[in-house]
Amino acid sequence: KSWGSEDFSGTDWDQRTEKNGIFKIIDDPATYSKPPARQASGGISRFARGKPPPMPVRPGRNWAQDVDDLRGNYDFLMFSNIAYTSPSVRDDTFAWGEWMLRSTGVQGFRLDAVQHISYAFIQDWVAHVQACSRALRGKEALIVGEIWTNEVHRITKWLDTVGQGVKCFDSPLLYNFSRISQDVTSGSKNADLRTIKRDSLLAIRPAAALTVVGNHDTQAGQASYTPMATELKLLWYAFTLLRAESQPCVFWGDLYGTQGPLAEGAACLDAKGRTLLPSLMLARKLYAYGPQKEYFADAAVVGWTRAGGRGREGCAIVLSIGKKGVEHCVRMQIGIEGETWVDLMGGRKVLIDEEGCGEFGVVGRGAAVYVREQAGGRDRFPVEWDLEIYRGR
Repeated sequence: KSWGSEDFSGTDWDQRTEKNGIFKIIDDPATYSKPPARQASGGISRFARGKPPPMPVRPGRNWAQDVDDLRGNYDFLMFSNIAYTSPSVRDDTFAWGEWMLRSTGVQGFRLDAVQHISYAFIQDWVAHVQACSRALRGKEALIVGEIWTNEVHRITKWLDTVGQGVKCFDSPLLYNFSRISQDVTSGSKNADLRTIKRDSLLAIRPAAALTVVGNHDTQAGQASYTPMATELKLLWYAFTLLRAESQPCVFWGDLYGTQGPLAEGAACLDAKGRTLLPSLMLARKLYAYGPQKEYFADAAVVGWTRAGGRGREGCAIVLSIGKKGVEHCVRMQIGIEGETWVDLMGGRKVLIDEEGCGEFGVVGRGAAVYVREQAGGRDRFPVEWDLEIYRGR
């Protein structure tokens, strides 16, 4: 059926007065008129004895109480606020989820702004969708919640309440990328790559974290705009794509660039104007396997290795926020004596010594990804990429 006022709990527009605001929808305004101004304000003579009479209560749907408590109650966000306690809303939303699985073939859902929706409703909806997915495909759908916050406890509260294997975008990690970016560009002594995972979902709940460097909400001009030095995005993508605990998501705008009044070009460009992001993506597919060992001793340059295994190659990664044009090295153990390892990003070579270690170098404000010289697939780097997809549009 078509939805009516009974399926909403609030709106941001009053047509009668043509005013914006946050208006709560009540059940019967004709029967339950607005209290007199004096009574509504709780005013009472200072000479009167006892407590003032209780405020009359007008029946209404009320805001959902099981939402994020930022600003007191974060149910209302914008426009017309859906009342998920409405039976017709509940039935329609459940049916829509099932229809998406059956008719379109989707294998997952991104749930927008979940801190503004009843956690109990989402819990029930996820249970319904997963039951349908198991019946259709024999496996569960990927369900990802979006909560833009730098307070990781708000994300873990949602994850714990909804349960059932749901995941969330790691916005605190993205804010760490932004913080370090701003420290580097401002010349702050606080710039420290060792804090890259501090208070992030990746640090405390990696299995539930989907890592991102940017998306449509964090672009310039958006409400959640997050400043980030373009030259450092190569580091952040190397981190999200090549870590063992990371489940990365690459932003279209960083891969191809964006259009519009605040257009931005593709990210991770090298000196020849080629984007290295597709190379990082292919490096993940071919070489990001096996146990991980960190070398996070220096604030300006960090590294880690992936040992490979089970027929898969490994890799060694180095990131630097040091001075431009200056090479920084991290001594790391990987491979066997006499092997030569080659940087897929810049062609540098490292010889593994008798201790099974190498001095892996990277230029300041850059990223390097080393693999064995004989590693299969190395001839596919750097990946050629068409950045002119908007041509003629």
